[in-house]
Amino acid sequence: MRKVIICILIVISTSLTIFAEDNYNKPLIVINEDLIYYENISPQIKCGTTFLPIKMFATSINGIIKWDEEEDIATIIKGDKKVEIDFDNEIIITNDGNCIICNMYVEDGCLMIPFKSIASYFGYTVSYIESENIIRATDNDSVISDESLIEKLKNKIFKCRNKNNNNKEEQKIAYITFDDGPSLYTQDILKSLKMYNSNATFFVLSSSIKKYPDELEKIVEGGHSIGLHGVSHDVKQIYKSPVSLVTEMQNDSKVVMSKIGFTSNVIRTPYGSFPYMTKEYRDACVSEGYRIWDWNVDSKDALGKNIKPSIIIKNVIQQVQEHEKNKIAPIILMHETLSSSIALPQILNYLTKNGYKVIAIDYNEDPVNFWNDSR
Repeated sequence: MRKVIICILIVISTSLTIFAEDNYNKPLIVINEDLIYYENISPQIKCGTTFLPIKMFATSINGIIKWDEEEDIATIIKGDKKVEIDFDNEIIITNDGNCIICNMYVEDGCLMIPFKSIASYFGYTVSYIESENIIRATDNDSVISDESLIEKLKNKIFKCRNKNNNNKEEQKIAYITFDDGPSLYTQDILKSLKMYNSNATFFVLSSSIKKYPDELEKIVEGGHSIGLHGVSHDVKQIYKSPVSLVTEMQNDSKVVMSKIGFTSNVIRTPYGSFPYMTKEYRDACVSEGYRIWDWNVDSKDALGKNIKPSIIIKNVIQQVQEHEKNKIAPIILMHETLSSSIALPQILNYLTKNGYKVIAIDYNEDPVNFWNDSR
């Protein structure tokens, strides 16, 4: 028999009136500065209330779920706070003796619970960013504005939106990556990327950061992602052993951290991962949390100092066209050189005119490399 619980009943309005209408579906959830991905069941807005799958909610706030199948109660716990969700009677029971009456329902086998009601109890302030249909929950850990948040997450927002989009023509994605920077040409590259509303990934060397420390911050401010490229860029030095490789990435990481306050788990080893990155080397990197990225489009801009921008453009377009036939997202290798900075606008023009969205590598996505090692 269900336990009798004496509590104060609080009837909650089930609306966040500023939230979108029912037909404005697929909202995105951001906790502080983290976009919460979903796989099968997306958040839903019904009658002005945002509902999340219970598991998604608990994971997003770093909480845990405990199920009492006999009593038909689920408990979400985070720190010293917990709520019991009685979905038979549509009651949420807090551990300070209050009961919240609110709607909940089951969708495709997932219990959908009201986001604002429960998030508020766990100390979050819930707001709505109408321009992006984002429901954002913040606590004391969040400091950036909504505008800065959208700029920071714009590539993740694009990918999350298109992950559930049935129009495949809108899902064409291209990655442009730059090695060996920052450099004298970083600002020109950033201007071109901004002009075409595009983002790139910059695999940086610690020695280059020390020469151009301000450029690293400008890369991040532009919404681009950072990758580690090492210290020496010397084959004999960096591939001396798995330990020497990991040490170079760790040292590069320390320099990045000292300049911008955070670091990256995305790496590109000098000259690419083949043939040097045998399993022993890759295992060593993976054990340190690194994700190894190569490329599938080589601009060949590093073949000589005097290579013409027109050759770089031709190389890139030809390879992108080949990948498009096979529906493979191009990952373009470029370097921070004068010729590449001149070639970049025409490459971006081609990509955008042909339906590509040029985005930065997400720190959380599975890597693409010559070994097909997706760890």
